[in-house]
Parts: sequence; C-alpha cells; structure tokens
Amino acid sequence: MIFLLLALLAGCGGDDETAPMINEVAYTAADYNFIGPQFLHSGMTRLTLANDGMDLHHQQLLSPQQGMTQDDLIAVFMSGEPGPLSTGLDAAGEVGALNLGISGSVTLDLAADNYLMVGFVPNA
Repeated sequence: MIFLLLALLAGCGGDDETAPMINEVAYTAADYNFIGPQFLHSGMTRLTLANDGMDLHHQQLLSPQQGMTQDDLIAVFMSGEPGPLSTGLDAAGEVGALNLGISGSVTLDLAADNYLMVGFVPNA
C-alpha cells in the first residue's frame, strides 16, 4: 500500500523583467506531511526538502492539465494503480528520495500554473 502526501500549490506569475532571480523555498518532510509555503512564485525556483520523518521521503511536483478537477485528482491517486503517471498529470520536477536527517534540492523553472506536491511513502 502507498500513502500519498498531497498539497495543491499555485505558481503566481510576475511581469518583472530584471535579472533572473532564484526563489529559495524550503520544505520539511515529516511523517505523512510537508511543512512549508502553500504558494510558489513562477520562474527559477530552488526547492529544498529536509527529511525530519522516520520514513524515506521525496517531493514531486505534478502539473494537472487544464480541466482536471479535484475529484479527478483524488480518483487518480485512490485507484492505487502502479506505474507511470496518469493521463492528465505532467511531472514538473522532484527532489529525490531522502533518508532521515538528509536534505536535497532541485532548481526548476516554474510556469505560472497550479501544481500538486506529492510524496509516496512505501509500506504506509
């Protein structure tokens, strides 16, 4: 069985034409939740994840396609189907699997859009 951590994030756009800036955003993974901001700015963003939970954790951003509802998303994840992402979800980037006490990061160029933050916890 896989337990799913899920958070809906909104990437907010901006019209600033100055030199590119990297938004620094930190999250902590505890057992069965992420602690961190609910909203992300669009553009270059470095996501850092620290694992404070007892289980292995990772952080994946998924972008639902236009027209996908919250009920559609819940149905996808509750189906329990193993394998690649469902039609209607695109992978936007991830911080790989981290053991207890380890941190990792990834830098992404986020479009102004809505994102899901998920973490799959094996054997939960």
